[in-house]
Amino acid sequence: MREPMNPGAQSPIGESLLWSRILRPGAAGTVVVGVQGEVDALTAPRLAVTLTEQLATATLLVVDLSQVDFFGAAGLGVLVSAAARAAERAVTLRLVAGTRVRRVLSLVGLEEKLTVCATVAAALAHPHTSYCGSPDPE
Repeated sequence: MREPMNPGAQSPIGESLLWSRILRPGAAGTVVVGVQGEVDALTAPRLAVTLTEQLATATLLVVDLSQVDFFGAAGLGVLVSAAARAAERAVTLRLVAGTRVRRVLSLVGLEEKLTVCATVAAALAHPHTSYCGSPDPE
């Protein structure tokens, strides 16, 4: 089992299959939700609650999925719903995704519909535009 990202700042979701951390770096309204573990039918509902709570006050929400080991269909539903809520509230939503999650997003056509960044730094670099650089870390 993988060690939690930062045990002091995280909360277990779904019996330790998924860990999240919420950071508020610098700029007011900027929230980074870091996710680690598995996003599946068991854990996706809690992730949905976390994102909904953060969308209520954020102006820029970055969802860092780079440490996700498994990303299932339930996770796709969470992202689609979060994107719709973000659009309704004029919140900029950015995803940070590694190869595993990017592959899933690409297979279902969401990689072009959502803003996918290579790193959290890239996601935070241009907060008021849809640009965050190439999604490929190379």
